Amino acid sequence: MEPENQKTIIPESQSGKHRANVSSSADGARRVIRDADRAHRENFRHYVESQSHEQWQPLLPRLYEVWDEMVELSEPPAEMTPPYILFSEPTFNHAYGQYWGTSSFGSSSEIRIRLSLWTRKHPHIARDASLAGVQRFIEDVVRHEFCHQYQREILNDTSTISHSAAFRDVCNKVGKKLGLPDVREGKKRPDAEDKDLPSSAQWPHNVRPSGYYLGAYQPPSMTQAISVRLTQPIAREDARYYREMLESIMAAKLDGKTVEIIYGGNEDS
Repeated sequence: MEPENQKTIIPESQSGKHRANVSSSADGARRVIRDADRAHRENFRHYVESQSHEQWQPLLPRLYEVWDEMVELSEPPAEMTPPYILFSEPTFNHAYGQYWGTSSFGSSSEIRIRLSLWTRKHPHIARDASLAGVQRFIEDVVRHEFCHQYQREILNDTSTISHSAAFRDVCNKVGKKLGLPDVREGKKRPDAEDKDLPSSAQWPHNVRPSGYYLGAYQPPSMTQAISVRLTQPIAREDARYYREMLESIMAAKLDGKTVEIIYGGNEDS
């Protein structure tokens, strides 16, 4: 066990702001953020802003601008290094995005955003949505994941609950400056004073005013219910293919219908 006087492991930099030297995660682990990590993350951002393919311009650079804005809004102020921001599948099927203290290639601090949001194939995004509305939605995914980065790198929260009280407080401090109402912890606690507030697990999407996303966002309560019947179990290696198929089916608005998926195995088609 570490000595009591060693528990505060985030020193202040010369600027007087808290500086992230360690990233905590929901599994309780603490991962040192090396100078090489910082340099690579900064260089990655520079590449994205100056060299990325035209199909990602100006979206990806704008997402880094959103990250910068969140740094300025955070309390207490912090000296932070931008994460890797990628259009890559989160490990949780239901998640729009994900923050992880260790990147998928062994560095530190990565934000993943589900690509189907941008391509408008996700069931919660209208197929005819304007790109402006979709971009607003994705910018809010980055805002949410920034709060996780702050939670883990600056507050050093090692809670196994992602949307913990610490995460809620980050959302609410930033949310006040954005003109958004308060939220509670992700899990509703019957004895909590804020139990009737919206959940921080969906912040800020669930507290934006109506029309903010220009009609792009179709919350789960607005999507259609369908029944899916499989002719036989799906093999693990085919799960992603069928998940994407289901997303397309849901986006097709087959309300109240039963859809039969005939399993075709691994053969090319």
